[in-house]
Amino acid sequence: MNPLELVDKKYISNVFVKVALLIIVGNAIAAAALYLAVHEGIGGGYAGALHSMKELRDVLAFKTLLVFAGIGVLIVTGVTVLNLLYSHRVAGPLYRLGVEAGRIGEGDFSADVKLRETDAIFPLADEMNRLTANYRGRIASLRQKCEDLEALRLSAEDLSARKSDRLNIEASVRAIKMKAKEIERIIPETEE
Repeated sequence: MNPLELVDKKYISNVFVKVALLIIVGNAIAAAALYLAVHEGIGGGYAGALHSMKELRDVLAFKTLLVFAGIGVLIVTGVTVLNLLYSHRVAGPLYRLGVEAGRIGEGDFSADVKLRETDAIFPLADEMNRLTANYRGRIASLRQKCEDLEALRLSAEDLSARKSDRLNIEASVRAIKMKAKEIERIIPETEE
């Protein structure tokens, strides 16, 4: 798996789209509220219209400020809630992944990381589960080879104790060497 594809590419764009929609809806609500707050008929005649416009100008600044401040608070609250929801879709799974990585580091390969498919790092959990399954298989194979090796060692000791012929002992030693090579293939040497 490509390390750059561990988090779904759509995740960031989904967050951006939802925040943008929240801002657009907030501005539409603000505009509608402002329109309803200042929608008054202009008085009859020129003097009445001027008086109405002066009152409208005085009230308009206050109501505009009030409406946009209220909608601004709602938008900030909405963005904060979205941020919390999306951060928990990352932080919670990362915490669980960290706990499982700690268990694996201690040699416990028994558990799998279980995340929801909607979690942002679900592919990373799949990779970790594949890794632990691979290690479980290697460990099981290694245990079996060690048991086979021990059985061969006991057989060689028995042949030696019974003073068997040299060909039987040599065959037993060859079998032990072959099992040792199989174990070496399972556990590749690490370079320092």
